[in-house]
Amino acid sequence: MSDILMDYEKALVVEASDSSKVHDLVLGLEIHFKTQGFIKAFALEARPCNLCEVCTVETHCEHPEQARPTLQGCGIDVSRTLINIGWEAASHQEPCSVNQTIGIVLLD
Repeated sequence: MSDILMDYEKALVVEASDSSKVHDLVLGLEIHFKTQGFIKAFALEARPCNLCEVCTVETHCEHPEQARPTLQGCGIDVSRTLINIGWEAASHQEPCSVNQTIGIVLLD
């Protein structure tokens, strides 16, 4: 994953008002950026995917167009990233929890 992350020069960090809206927000931004020529735009979020009641990624993901890995699963330290960009208040959220309101769209 670190090799893939090195292909990106920019990232848009967003915070949703509600943790249940993070996925839709970053996915919508990914789609928007792709229509604007950022064909490698890729959305990630700090909360786990909850598209299925029981995850089927081991056999066949039922939502490959919508499912995204977590930031933590990609090796991104969410708290450190937020501190680095000056969002210290948001950096105190519990990583990979359902209350996480942070998402990132990788851009190149």
